[in-house]
Amino acid sequence: MPHCGSSTCHGGTSVSGSGSVFVNGRAITRVSDAVDCGSTAATGSPNVFAN
Repeated sequence: MPHCGSSTCHGGTSVSGSGSVFVNGRAITRVSDAVDCGSTAATGSPNVFAN
């Protein structure tokens, strides 16, 4: 999932996500959820919304 650090956007692994919405047994990541490098998810689907 793309996310942005101090100078660039890059791929990464989500470390937090929805507590109630799952895909293939994994919590979905939402914009502003934490990413493994200490940043947050920067982009998401324009037409899917979840808690």
